[in-house]
Amino acid sequence: MRLFLIGKFSERARLRWLRDTILMPAGHAVVSTWIDSIAETHDSLSDEASRRQATVNRHDMQRADVAIYFPSLVPSAGRMTDVGLALAFGKPLVILGVSRWQGLGWFDRSLYLRHATFCVEE
Repeated sequence: MRLFLIGKFSERARLRWLRDTILMPAGHAVVSTWIDSIAETHDSLSDEASRRQATVNRHDMQRADVAIYFPSLVPSAGRMTDVGLALAFGKPLVILGVSRWQGLGWFDRSLYLRHATFCVEE
């Protein structure tokens, strides 16, 4: 299965570990190439690099069979865009760790919960 991982840019190392030690050995392909970015922070990307990455993310999402969202305390435009792409392309959306984010107004009112295919605890 081809998976697109949606998470914080600063957690790329954690997502690479997940890909390399759990998902790939289980036979899954992770198509979210943003997790291999060598930029130190998302803010260190130039505007042109950010635009290119957005285009790559769109193509990666189109190739995915499933999107997996790792929510965080502070929402970001990038993660919200990726979730929107998953919904727009009709991809099943899995949200991990739902209960720890419930009670946060932005999360409880979000379309994420209304349209998620699965909500799973980490």
